Amino acid sequence: MQDTSAILDGVQKLIEEVVEEQSWGVLGTITADHLSTKGRFFRARIAIEGGQCLGVAPELSLPFAAACELVHNASLIHDDVQDGDGERRGQSALWVKHGFEQAITAGDLLLMLPFLAIDKGSYSDTVKWQLGRCIASRAAATACGQAMEFAMLGASGIDRGAYECAAQGKTGQLFAMSVEGANILAGAPAPSDALSGAALGLGTVFQIQDDVVDLYGNKGRLKPGGDLREGKVSALVVAHLEQYPEETDDLLGLLRTPAKETTDEQVAKWSARFRESGTLDAVVDWGEALLDALRCDARLDGVPALRDYLAKMGERLLARSYSSVGRSSGAAVLSAASASGIRS
Repeated sequence: MQDTSAILDGVQKLIEEVVEEQSWGVLGTITADHLSTKGRFFRARIAIEGGQCLGVAPELSLPFAAACELVHNASLIHDDVQDGDGERRGQSALWVKHGFEQAITAGDLLLMLPFLAIDKGSYSDTVKWQLGRCIASRAAATACGQAMEFAMLGASGIDRGAYECAAQGKTGQLFAMSVEGANILAGAPAPSDALSGAALGLGTVFQIQDDVVDLYGNKGRLKPGGDLREGKVSALVVAHLEQYPEETDDLLGLLRTPAKETTDEQVAKWSARFRESGTLDAVVDWGEALLDALRCDARLDGVPALRDYLAKMGERLLARSYSSVGRSSGAAVLSAASASGIRS
């Protein structure tokens, strides 16, 4: 597979170009401030490298990959506002620097720009429409998943099914978007719904490892345990209540406590409890089971290169969880992840 570093640099340049062309005044400055922090370009990477697995030249995927990252960054800005999360990528979140109103407006702008990024591609009008429809439908589903996540704390039951449904919406849809777009650019050698549906599981793996890293790893925040402080029903919460339903009132009581009133001692208590109770191991095993399902997904039988690629990406994600919790059984996966050059 061709090295994508130069292509990803091109993705960044195209994003900056579209923002500069389509924004002016204070909003342009605010939006550029957010984009300057950069991210892992995980979704762009899947669009480009997944496209390669289907025979698409990386250069052809570049505008669509930029569109994927613009949607993702729009969701991050809005997510920080909704969560009251004050940090992003090791820096103050956009709403902290510029206020809620301006942050929401910057997110709105970024949600409009993916279609203009696609327009810069050397695609036929039909393909542009197909890619635009893909982005619009996946972004709409992402919003539904986000709403479901917020509703979980007030739901009558908290279980894996509800968690996975929310994760597939909030997180998985953007992974599915990258794969669906790659398939469109390849001339749809396989049914797009089948391929993108298989990719939803990778999004759930991502969300599970993100929940683990939030409490035990480094997400570029001053303090660990943002999910506990913000009242999120994480994979750790779901797995713990499965095993210890008698602790429901205590744990959900913490989640319902305002973030400013949640103490470091409370976070440390539940961090230790999840570890000693076996909950942490159960969550990592949960991610591995989802990855096994991806490897065996019959919808990917006709595209073995793409299936292997998505499985490798899942392994790298789980390696991040292994690294956070010091799980020695993940040593081989950790080595593979390190060699891949993927960083959090």
